[in-house]
Amino acid sequence: MITMAESDGIHVITLNVRAENVRARKVYTACGFKIKKRFKKENGIEAFSMELEL
Repeated sequence: MITMAESDGIHVITLNVRAENVRARKVYTACGFKIKKRFKKENGIEAFSMELEL
């Protein structure tokens, strides 16, 4: 997927992950994603916005 994004000229991939989902955050971090901000969704769930610069 990352290769396809690069070939399509995409420079940044952004995703949101629940703050409580430590396992997912570790996987995304291992893939190169960095936490950009922490926020609270409308439903009250804490989450992180993560980005991968290509």
